[in-house]
Amino acid sequence: MNDTVEPDKFFPLSAINHYSFCPRRCALVHTERLWSENYLTVSGTSLHAKVDAGGSESRKDLRYARNVRLYSKELGVSGIADMVEFRRDDIGGISVLGWQGLWMPYPVEYKLGSAKNEISYERQLCAQAICLEEQFRVKIQEGALFLGVKKHRRLVVLDDKLRKDTKAVCSAIRIMLESGETPPAQPAPYCKSCSLIDDCMPSLSSRSARDWLEQEVDIW
Repeated sequence: MNDTVEPDKFFPLSAINHYSFCPRRCALVHTERLWSENYLTVSGTSLHAKVDAGGSESRKDLRYARNVRLYSKELGVSGIADMVEFRRDDIGGISVLGWQGLWMPYPVEYKLGSAKNEISYERQLCAQAICLEEQFRVKIQEGALFLGVKKHRRLVVLDDKLRKDTKAVCSAIRIMLESGETPPAQPAPYCKSCSLIDDCMPSLSSRSARDWLEQEVDIW
């Protein structure tokens, strides 16, 4: 992957989750600028709002920073992390302006979804870690997922396999977005839970949703 991606070519961190769920959905959102809500997206937004409302706080050797802006020139992504914990680590940590001692960033990603979606969540978490590594010049070994459905936090080891997978997905997203093309529909059971099913119409069309909409406007 190109190590010198310019900021004006960055794509949002959220595209990683969209692409992992369905490449066509990713293109509909980030190329064709389509968006619709359903009960899942609204519930997810509510969960994120609760996390963001927490602000910053500290507890002994643990500090919490919410709504943290991230970017990576390596991945070519930017966005906002739900939460980054900073754990006191006077051996391998880094200095943070205004804080005493050394600290290790620890990303935590909050999601409403279930276990079947965890690979997409792991990729997004890994991308956040790579952003933090680039910004703080530190090596992050692990992070965590908090799944709202389970109300459970799960540790995620950021190993070489996950990093390689995440970088490959980011590369694929960049190629797709730069092409300006929307992949054809690939009907699958998960289509029923997608908020863009009415725009995508996976069982009827493999064309660009925007092309279909423009054709319908011409007809009427």
